[in-house]
Amino acid sequence: MEKNDLIDEFYSLVQVDDYDGHYAEDIKDNSYFGMPLEAIVKAEKRLRSSEQSSIAYFSMEYGLATSCYNKLSSRLPLKPSNKLPENAVFSNFRVADYFFSLRQDNIIDLPIYSGGLGVLAGDTVKTMADYNLPAAGIGILWNSGYFRQKFWFKYGQAPEKMHWDPFTYPGLIPLKNRIKISLKPEDVHLRLWKYYVYSYKHDSVVPLILLDSNIEPNSQRGRQLTDQLYRSDNVWLKILQRVVLGFGGVGALNELG
Repeated sequence: MEKNDLIDEFYSLVQVDDYDGHYAEDIKDNSYFGMPLEAIVKAEKRLRSSEQSSIAYFSMEYGLATSCYNKLSSRLPLKPSNKLPENAVFSNFRVADYFFSLRQDNIIDLPIYSGGLGVLAGDTVKTMADYNLPAAGIGILWNSGYFRQKFWFKYGQAPEKMHWDPFTYPGLIPLKNRIKISLKPEDVHLRLWKYYVYSYKHDSVVPLILLDSNIEPNSQRGRQLTDQLYRSDNVWLKILQRVVLGFGGVGALNELG
C-alpha cells in the first residue's frame, strides 16, 4: 500500500482531533509515533468487518508499562508533567546516600492504573495483541491518574495529586468523536481517546478506547467523573464512574462502528 494511501485510509478510520496542528509529524508515511501504521489500519478494518466476531474488554484501569514496553516516541519534546520526578533511592544512612545515589528521569507510564489489577488488564490486552485477536479495550482516561507517590525518610509515603498532559503523551490521540450518556440529574458528554497496544512483533495492535468527561459543556461534577481513579472519599462518585465505563463504553463502541 502506498504511503499516502495508508495515511488517508488511517484518517478515514480514525478521526484524530487537531491532526494537522498537533499530530501530523508523528503520524505520517507508515509511522505511528515510531511504530508501523499499517498494523493499525488492518486492526481497525478488521474490527469493523461483519464477517467475524470481535472482543470488547472492559476495565477500570490498564497498566501497560508504556515507559519501557513497545515505547512510542514523539517528535515533540516531552513535557515535564509527563516525566517522572527526579527521584533518589535513599536509606537510613544519609552519609552513604550522599555518595551513592540512583536517580531516574524518564517518561511516566500511562497513568490510568493503580496496581496489580491494572497490570493484569494491561497484560491481557498485550496478549490479545500478540495473538492477533480482533479485540478492543475500553477504559477511562484518568485526568489525575491515581496519585503521585512521594517518600520522605521521616514519614514514609506522602501521596500527592497527579497532574499530567494527555495531549502530548506519545501515542495517545484525542478523537473528534463525542458521545453522551444520561446520569440523573444531568447528561454527561464524553470525549473519546485512543492508544494502540502493539504486539511484541509490532505487526498487530489492540486499540484501547478511553473515555474522558473533562470537557465542555459538562458541569464541574460531571468533569470529576474521570478525574481520579479509586477515590475513597465519595462512594457515589465511584459508582457513577463504573456507570460511565459500562454505558459510556458501549456507546463508544457504537459510535466508532
